[in-house]
Amino acid sequence: MKQRQWLSHLETSMFDSKYSKRISTYLIALEAWRRGIILQFHKFNPKSARIHYSLNYKGRKHLFHVSKSDTITDEAVHICDDKSLTKTYLSRTNTPVPKGKKFNEVDPDNSIVEYAESIGYPVVLKAIRDAGGKGFFSNIINKQELKETIFHVRQERKYKTVLLEEHIQGKNCRVFVFNGEVIGALQRMAANIIGDGKSNIKELIEQKNKLKRKNPYTAKRMIKIDSEVTKMIARKNYTLESIPKKNEKIFLREKNSVAKGGDSIDITDQLSSYAKEVAIKAVHSIPGLIQGGIDIIVDENNEVRSVLEINEQPEIGGHLFPEKGKARDIATVIIDYYFPETIGTKRAASFFNFDRILTPLKDNIMNTVEVSPAQIGVMYSSKYIVSGKVQKVGYRKWIKNRALKQNLNGFDKNLKNGKVIVVVAGTDEEQVIQFKKYCSIGPAKANVESVNRKNWDKIVKAGFEVI
Repeated sequence: MKQRQWLSHLETSMFDSKYSKRISTYLIALEAWRRGIILQFHKFNPKSARIHYSLNYKGRKHLFHVSKSDTITDEAVHICDDKSLTKTYLSRTNTPVPKGKKFNEVDPDNSIVEYAESIGYPVVLKAIRDAGGKGFFSNIINKQELKETIFHVRQERKYKTVLLEEHIQGKNCRVFVFNGEVIGALQRMAANIIGDGKSNIKELIEQKNKLKRKNPYTAKRMIKIDSEVTKMIARKNYTLESIPKKNEKIFLREKNSVAKGGDSIDITDQLSSYAKEVAIKAVHSIPGLIQGGIDIIVDENNEVRSVLEINEQPEIGGHLFPEKGKARDIATVIIDYYFPETIGTKRAASFFNFDRILTPLKDNIMNTVEVSPAQIGVMYSSKYIVSGKVQKVGYRKWIKNRALKQNLNGFDKNLKNGKVIVVVAGTDEEQVIQFKKYCSIGPAKANVESVNRKNWDKIVKAGFEVI
């Protein structure tokens, strides 16, 4: 089996590394836009950096933030945002959850320690309301470590209300449930390296990061060498210059966090039927919830041991770009559900510049930006290599103006040998072929000697760009 099996309609060239943190938003918005659905991006308010987006098809409109739509109720959001309340609702349907207790702001630190002593170590401490895992600490093994963690979470992080739970051993997984079905399941593994018998630890980390940069989801989720990493390798009496044995796996962090350089591995087909049933039941436990990212612990046989929590607006990037295993096209499932009339529509063979779209929102120039409609239908592309006096004479800008007037997409750029490459794409094949005559002319200062046409089989960005 290949290490990873990604989707053919999502080329990695479509994703700038800057999109990594917003990739879930981009994937859903892109799928809708490529089907001809009207796409707008909005700011939450003039002072916020948060972005939401709306999809409109023939007068029917839905508002989204990340993967969450306006069909998910405020009650469901409130329940999922409160980890203790989530457990209460899960318990009502006999969904397995860890033993634990909520401690409010008025509860002293000692009461948390006493409860931990009563249920036994290891334990987990987490903030009731926490985004990004900054208030989450697992596998706390003794009283002293717990006291230090409590101080960090309550005093330094300012998360006063916390939840203390038993630590459940097993594999940490994220299961995506949508409309009563399990669409994808990922095992999340703490940052790690595997020895090759030749490279030292620092080199192995660099090699792992090189692979992560090629993945649109992990491009900004590198393994950073810090005190935790050096502490973890020191436990094995290693330094960054040590050379591990071949196939020796070394964990570099405690948390199973992809954001901190961890791995995401698709296990959808390996997850047991019972585990899938539990995940579906967990979503049904929350009123007004149609979807959820269910965090569960499974054993070595992928049987569920416990449900940890539910995220009502889970990221989907890891499912579409797993580091190992098969991609799960969650974006398509979501758009199929909200806009079933577009099922079967041939996707536009282009993509839009996400960063350019968001710039006027981030700069507070505009509060709403509508993306120009995609060109639906078969896309024809050509590459022209132009020789002659075509650099430093305004040739590329001239070509861009002609391409835009022809409603063609593409780009042009200078080559080191003095030539210019021009790529154009559009739904009119004859128009694309005939664009060669414009390449042969150029502005007044240019002197075109030859134009050679070649096929271009890659997806082209919407609009025309001078590179």
